[in-house]
Amino acid sequence: MGERQSAPGGFDGFGLKATAIVAMTCNHVANVFAGQLPAAVLYPLFAVGGLTFPIMAFLLVEGYHHTSNVGKYALRLAIFACVAQVPYSLLWGAVPNVLFTLLVGLGALWLHGKMGRNPLFLLVLMAAALLTLPFDWGCIGVLLVFLFHVVRPEDEAGAAGGGTGPSLRFATGRRIAAAMLVPYLAIGLPALLELPGALEGGVQAQPVMAAAQPSAVLDAQNGTAGGPTTAAAEAAGGESPVTPLATASTDSDDNSLGNQAADFAAHTAENMVPFSLDSLIAGDASPHTANTIAQAGHLAEVWGNIGYAFVGFTLAIVVLSCYNGQRGRPMKWFFYGYYPAHLLIIWLVRAFLLPG
Repeated sequence: MGERQSAPGGFDGFGLKATAIVAMTCNHVANVFAGQLPAAVLYPLFAVGGLTFPIMAFLLVEGYHHTSNVGKYALRLAIFACVAQVPYSLLWGAVPNVLFTLLVGLGALWLHGKMGRNPLFLLVLMAAALLTLPFDWGCIGVLLVFLFHVVRPEDEAGAAGGGTGPSLRFATGRRIAAAMLVPYLAIGLPALLELPGALEGGVQAQPVMAAAQPSAVLDAQNGTAGGPTTAAAEAAGGESPVTPLATASTDSDDNSLGNQAADFAAHTAENMVPFSLDSLIAGDASPHTANTIAQAGHLAEVWGNIGYAFVGFTLAIVVLSCYNGQRGRPMKWFFYGYYPAHLLIIWLVRAFLLPG
């Protein structure tokens, strides 16, 4: 299908794809380096990352409606999904990546085109949702693809991108927002419901540096923290591996307030165990440190999900409402190739910076 005439303002297809890959990169960097990034960087990265899949799903639907050969479209998706699976698995294990989710979504759209209003299509959609349960974005991804297809006007003039006037953008935004209710409810709502409990646990986990005894630090460095010796000592009524604040300066000969504070600061600085989700995953943390990391890590995960959903998804609605229907610069192969390429680069950076 030929390109439509240029419309003023808004995002064309190239702009949407560029936005998606920037957001995707932010999200993947945040996921891989969550234990090393400060909150001031981590949370904005997650929030921006929330733009990614809604834009990808929207573009898939637009591509389905404008492609002249659905089979070739599906073949491209399948090839790059397989290529990307190698670096994706290196980062996150044997979970099918998001291109497989989009591929199943494309198949659902094609079958819907063949079956029309046949009630049996509901069984097809349910099967597609079940098939993608273990995939990245899972059944929510397939449902979002189908919902974008359903809310898309059939007439070209009223389709997203048929014009750029405020009234049309508002109407488009309402349709997109209606489809986005599914990921809002599936991802955002559970995060909100988890927040009170995470905040309660997070109070005990602040600050996200645990002051521990030198022996506990040594255990953590040797990868033996929480082993039989530590567990046996605790079971026998031994001291907690965490030094109470009140005893931080008992070894000082000068009990002046200034020297007590200095002693405590020196003791704390010497025996800090840096907050790192990796140390929890690897088991290299004392029991208290592991608990602190778990609490702080859970709170960070909840805040990340809230930003991802309520900031990222909302931004996606705004961006998609501004789609002007133009194809833009034809850099199809760049965008296909970027997905596996950036995953490989992130894996290499992680392997270099965080060996072992």
